[in-house]
Amino acid sequence: KRLGPVGMYQEFAQTWGPGTLKNMSRQEIAEKVKKFFRIYRANRHKLTVLPPALHAESYGPDDNRFDLRPFVLPDFKYQFAQIDELVNVLEQKAA
Repeated sequence: KRLGPVGMYQEFAQTWGPGTLKNMSRQEIAEKVKKFFRIYRANRHKLTVLPPALHAESYGPDDNRFDLRPFVLPDFKYQFAQIDELVNVLEQKAA
């Protein structure tokens, strides 16, 4: 769905949160989302480099020309703070 950290947290909070089949706490979901984006940020640049290959034709379907996602990502401190704030707000509403 091309969601960022906050959007992904909101989506998973609805599908994995308390009262669902997974019944995960909001804090557990927040930690999983943060871990995913930390690892994705550290390894995104690896998806932009293609291994050496023999090009027999001028056309190649695997050239990354149409992958417009940035390969050097910013730090997600602001988004992670927003997730923490959402967790606190949702916990207070549930209490």
